[in-house]
Amino acid sequence: MFQKLEEEKVKLEDQLKWKKEQFKHLEEAYEKLKGQFKSSKKEWEMEKSTLLDEISSLQTKLDSQIRISEDLQ
Repeated sequence: MFQKLEEEKVKLEDQLKWKKEQFKHLEEAYEKLKGQFKSSKKEWEMEKSTLLDEISSLQTKLDSQIRISEDLQ
């Protein structure tokens, strides 16, 4: 009986060790993805800002061209 309990204990310890390792790998993968997400989000925010600046500049140019056109008429 004691032998059987000892074998069961060893089996459970092995399972626990495997699950801890698996959890560690999942945690590392999560941290990596979290970093990539932050980086991508930062890049997207910069691109968004650049596009908004470009749109504003184009709108200003268009308004200017419209005024010039109206003055010429």
